[in-house]
Amino acid sequence: PPALDSVVAKRDLAEVKAIGARNSATRSADQSVAAVFWNSGEDTDGLPFFQRIADARKLSSLDFARMMALSDMADFDSRIVYVGIKDKYRYWRPVNAIRGKFADASVADAAWESLIAAPPNPDYPSGGGVGGGFFIALLTTFDPDGKVPLSWKNTAIGVTRTWPNAQAMAAELAASRVWGGIHFRNSVDSGYRIGKRVAEEVFSTQLRPLPGKSRWM
Repeated sequence: PPALDSVVAKRDLAEVKAIGARNSATRSADQSVAAVFWNSGEDTDGLPFFQRIADARKLSSLDFARMMALSDMADFDSRIVYVGIKDKYRYWRPVNAIRGKFADASVADAAWESLIAAPPNPDYPSGGGVGGGFFIALLTTFDPDGKVPLSWKNTAIGVTRTWPNAQAMAAELAASRVWGGIHFRNSVDSGYRIGKRVAEEVFSTQLRPLPGKSRWM
């Protein structure tokens, strides 16, 4: 992560303090909805999303099972990586940098609140950023032509969001952490790269189909 007195750290702090505040005047209404959308929901909300990929690509039962297994493997492996990095650096969250005991007096604001409550773990790298990188790798692998309509329903809040392409979906997921006030931009960008690279390696090297036994993408 960047040094606290670096240009990157100061830039990110100014951004999240403005756009991630509960009463932000710079965050758009859609960004507010996206922040809440991606920071809530049920574990089963993703199943219809994967089912649409399988239906659109006409996957066999075996290939559908392979896609789901690979997705879980990529998700689990990326979590091992980013949790290890979080534990190593223990970088502070925006809320600590803005209203914590060691906040710089020039930016400190004891009344500041984030739109989303900050999780009780370090900032760097962002797990939401990792998720964005995971989804871009997933869709590039399993829907390379971009033919699957991208939509996701958050059953906890009853909201469905759609995106024109994989890049828009992944970027929104990652950026929602900044809009919600719980991550710095650099932490999101770093997480995105981690999620993408881990998922790409898993998808390209693991559970390869036997020759002549199953169709692959």
